[in-house]
Parts: sequence; structure tokens; C-alpha cells
Amino acid sequence: MVEFDIVVKNARVVTPMSGEPANGVSFSPLEVYDGVDIGVKDGIIVEIAPSLDGRGKEEISADARLVIPGFVDPHTHTVFGGQRAKEFVWRLTGIPYMEIRARGGGIMASVRATRAASFEELYECSLRRLQEMMGWGTTTVEIKSGYGLDGDAELKMLEVIAKLAEELSLDVVPTFLGAHDIPPEFGDDPDAYVEKVEQMIPEVANRGLARFCDLFCEHGVFTPEQSERVLRKGEEYGLLPKLHVDEFVPSGGAELAGKLSAVSADHLSAATDSGLEAMANAGVVAVLLPGTSFFLGLSSKPNLSLMKELGLKVALGTDFNPGSSTVLGMPLIITLACLHYGFTPEEALVASTYNSACALKMEEKVGTIEPGKQADILICDVENIDEIAYWVDHNPVRVVIKKGEVVKRECV
Repeated sequence: MVEFDIVVKNARVVTPMSGEPANGVSFSPLEVYDGVDIGVKDGIIVEIAPSLDGRGKEEISADARLVIPGFVDPHTHTVFGGQRAKEFVWRLTGIPYMEIRARGGGIMASVRATRAASFEELYECSLRRLQEMMGWGTTTVEIKSGYGLDGDAELKMLEVIAKLAEELSLDVVPTFLGAHDIPPEFGDDPDAYVEKVEQMIPEVANRGLARFCDLFCEHGVFTPEQSERVLRKGEEYGLLPKLHVDEFVPSGGAELAGKLSAVSADHLSAATDSGLEAMANAGVVAVLLPGTSFFLGLSSKPNLSLMKELGLKVALGTDFNPGSSTVLGMPLIITLACLHYGFTPEEALVASTYNSACALKMEEKVGTIEPGKQADILICDVENIDEIAYWVDHNPVRVVIKKGEVVKRECV
């Protein structure tokens, strides 16, 4: 008989299950297990049963409260220097993002601050942000570079991400986003900067500093043709393609994501019907970022009904960054997805766990509570998932178990 390291007692488990949903279904159905125990050993969920009494070195009572998988945040820009509160005030006066960008704000403001920051400064502030994310229940997080926009600064960011991955129990997934914007020194020649990004890729890949290659395919930034050049070069060196696309206007980005069979395409507020269809046909995960729409006050929103009709797998992320989404916690993202994008709470939970794991190609490891999966488990102070969306900006997470280790413990 197995002796477990941890047994979570008397849990009301609500979880997606591994495997593809029925054909043409965007969100897997949820399984519910009332009053069960969860046995964890060596960081892995080993058994879920009505009673595992006396078999755990440590027992944690869920007191019949909600137990869900750890949140997977598939889109963040957590490593950056400085802040951009001034731009927040500009937006309150009605100045749109692209005009702020033209004034030297936007991404380039963070580029200047990040280039000026030391490795240690970037590490310390990013560590604090990740610790706060973990307190909100995030147990797996993707982090992009992209505020360096030159070889040295991009490598500095990726090295910070690598150290964070070593030091924290979180699963940290690194993404190279060298083509986040066009730096001013290349302002009149974006093709020259695309060539520069292509030249960065071999060192990034050979040093194992990224798993994905991402870029900003948007009008006024990178065209689909320039984007394809960068992502093809990334694939040549083993970096899987991701894209920021169609955030403000249709850019052809969703179509390109389908053409490349990208792992995910993110934002998608202005994606065309044909672009979404191309993504669905290629199995691209749609990562939606309602915190960004909320923070920027955008009226446009992704066409969730068409995504569901097409059977696109839909995930949710925070897009945490200094300019367009300062949201650190996934519970608020779930609320915003329900209020502004038309998700049900059930869909939002799947999109924040299993589907978001698919957006990082980690679905075999995280995103569900079932035997054989990594023990990333949240014990919440609510009884059902509707309450996660209902209690606005409330942190329902009382206990966080990551890889079988308790990393947050409060009274349930």
C-alpha cells in the first residue's frame, strides 16, 4: 500500500480531463468528484479515492471546498524595468495606444527602462511579481523577452527568466520575443531589424534560453511576410512558433498562424473569420487576453461564438505587462472573460488550466487533476467555480500545492 507524501482530504474536485474533446468542441467537459481524497507522492498525483485515511505523511483538509488544478498562464511579459503609469493617465484623457506609441511610449518606454536595468534589478522585481502570481494560484507561467530589442538586452532578459525558473518551484516557460517592436535605431528600415532578429535566434536556441519564438504581427509593427521570416528561422533552430496577432486591426496574423501551424495565436480581437478558420484547421490554440481589453478600454473583442462554432481550442492568459495589462492574478481574468467575452465560468476554468497548458504544449504534465499528472493543486475558499467569477478581484486560493510541495497555506 502506497504511503503518500501529502493527502488532500475531503475535496470537491472540479477538473478538466486530459485528451482531446469531442470533435468541434472548444472546451472539454469538467469532471466533478465530491468528498474525495487526493494522494500525492514524489510530486505526482497517484490516486483519487473516497478515503485515503492514514496513508499520508501530511494531511490537508479541504473541508469539502473547491479544489481545482493550478492555473496555467500562457502569456506574460513579467520581466521588465520601470513602469508606465504616465501612459495610464494619457489613456484616461482618450489618447489611443498607437498614438502613445508614436510619442515614444508603449513598448519602447519599457525597452529604455529594461536596457538600463541591471540583471539583478530585473531579477528581483520579476521574482516579486512571480511570487504574487503564485499566491493567486498560478503554478505554470510563460514569460517572454521583448523589452530588450537588441542582442545583449534580449539575452539579459532570457537569462533572468532562466534564473527564475531555477530558483522557483513554478514551471517557467521561456519565449523569445525579439520582434516585439521596431527599435528606434531601425525605425526607417524594419526589414533590417527583422534580419537582426534572425541573427539573434541561433544563440538563443543553442543556449537553450527559449522554447518558443513569438512576435507582434500587427499593422504598423511587423507584416505577415516579415513575421513569417522570423518564425521560419525560429523553427529552423527548434523554437516553436507563437504570435501576437490582430489585436487592433486585422493584420493577416491569424491566417499566418494557420499557415505555420503555430502553437498559439494570441489577442485576436480583430481576427477575420477566415483567419480563425485557418487556425481551427491547423489546430492552433487561441489565447485570449481579456485583461488587456479591459485595461485599454477596447470595445472590440474576440469572436468567441465563431471560435466555438469552429471548435477552436480557447485559452486565457493575463498578458501581464507594464503598459496594457497590469493584472497578475488569473481569478480576475476568469471574471473578465465571463463579463466581457461571454465565457461561462466552466469554460473559463478549462481555458485557464487544460487549454492554457495546451497553448504551452504542457498538457501531458499540468492543467488537470488526475493520476499521473504533476501535483499542481489549488484549495479554494469557495464551494463551486461560479464563485470564482462572481467574487470580483477576490483571491479564492487558500492553499497552493506545486509539484507536491505546499507553497502557500492559509486557513480554508
